[in-house]
Amino acid sequence: MSHLEDSARSDGGHAVAPATVSEKPERLRPSDQDVQRARWFIFVLLVALLLLLYILLLPADRLLLDPDLYWHIATGRRIWEGGSFPQVDEFSHTFRGHPWIARDWLGDLIFFGAYSLSGFRGVAMITGGAVALAYALLFLMLARTMRLTVAIGVALVALLLSVSHLHARTQIFGDGLMVVWVAALVRAVDAKTSPSLMLLPVMTLWANVHGSFVAGLALTVALAAEAVFESPSGERLLVTRRWAVFLVAAVGAACMTPYGARSFLGAFQVIGGIEAKPYLGEWQAVSFETAPVEIFGFLAFLFLALLNGVKFVFVD
Repeated sequence: MSHLEDSARSDGGHAVAPATVSEKPERLRPSDQDVQRARWFIFVLLVALLLLLYILLLPADRLLLDPDLYWHIATGRRIWEGGSFPQVDEFSHTFRGHPWIARDWLGDLIFFGAYSLSGFRGVAMITGGAVALAYALLFLMLARTMRLTVAIGVALVALLLSVSHLHARTQIFGDGLMVVWVAALVRAVDAKTSPSLMLLPVMTLWANVHGSFVAGLALTVALAAEAVFESPSGERLLVTRRWAVFLVAAVGAACMTPYGARSFLGAFQVIGGIEAKPYLGEWQAVSFETAPVEIFGFLAFLFLALLNGVKFVFVD
């Protein structure tokens, strides 16, 4: 008993609390630097594993199922050899000579370059690389706010949900850009600030590789609305102004293509509906009746989302 009293008064007669057991786990907890290293290591590992999966384990023709691939390669060759961008359709039988623009011209050039270097094997490799990079980026962005294991699970479930659509077409070059764009917007909403204008080159690049950039603009509107409603009532006008400036700048960045605003307006023609839309399966909504993999993936995604519980925030 006296020994305990002496140890308690060893600091100038003042009582010192004995060490608790909880200090040891605190010392063993990994530092932020260690966690960051782990994120990047897993990112590189995921790129390698997914690339291995798509190039070595899957047949090359699995990635070449989309018949538009031949159109993309031919358009890329036309741009490369002619040194100009198409203004009329030169390849269709029924639409030949009508006004048409190569909205995905940069993606067309990438496919043509890969085909010129290594044939369809090169096309399969560039496709697998784009897919691997996109979903590894998804993990990297999720790992900022999730446990590493949960982030890996969500990324792999997202890949499972999309696997039937990941063919050699220009869409795959926009997937990674979409991940970066949405992650930056969500981070801005969480930080109670507006997105950085340094993000605009991502939109410009996206608008030149695939028409899905319109979805990025639509998500910007949705997240801007969330930022406004979550801000204090006295600051909502300022927040609205900041996000409006960014949105206008993003639309301007999307128009920085060889065709100007025509690429932007052309995407709305597809969304609004054209006469060919009912006959093109890839433009139809996903049906769970014909997509059992999507059903399983959705349930797995829901499980991972609920793994840590759900938080509902009510704003006055």
